[in-house]
Amino acid sequence: MKQQVICSLMCFLAIVGLTTSCGQSDTPTQATTSTTTPDAVDEIKATELPEINFAAEEQAVQAAHKALDGAINARDRDPAEVTSHWIKAGSVLMAHNFFGELVTSKSTKKIRGSWKSIFGRRAPWPMKTTIETVSIEEKKGKIARSEGTFEYQSRNRRPFKALYQKDKEGEWKIKAIDYGDNGFIKGFQIVN
Repeated sequence: MKQQVICSLMCFLAIVGLTTSCGQSDTPTQATTSTTTPDAVDEIKATELPEINFAAEEQAVQAAHKALDGAINARDRDPAEVTSHWIKAGSVLMAHNFFGELVTSKSTKKIRGSWKSIFGRRAPWPMKTTIETVSIEEKKGKIARSEGTFEYQSRNRRPFKALYQKDKEGEWKIKAIDYGDNGFIKGFQIVN
């Protein structure tokens, strides 16, 4: 497939080169026209998009979320370890209900503070998350979304949505989690 695209692109460039080089050279102003077919444009665009292995990326997103749950369920329950699974650059969000009150944290520092408050409670509760769907953004493959259910502090399963973003090293990190699906995540964006 790549060879066909490269061959087509080279033929196209050769035709354009011959078309523009032919003509009268003694004319002071010469209009050049380029005939770009829709197929050639599609082939050029196709070469610009990265190839994404969606199955592998989905597994990596699930592994990133499982690592977050592991940090939440760890014996020492360290808020700094939990927030190490979050993206360092750009906007972040965590929304959850804390004993009936909706709490939103919009910075890594505030997210760490929320987990410190949660972990400060006497009884440690295990986080149980089930991811039902994962979607990878198709253009660049650097943003993903998941939906599923979680169980924490009660036996009730509640919905959640999460966004993930690749960091500079290409690792998936949490960008936003809306425990309870309070409407803060729409598509691949955080809605404030």
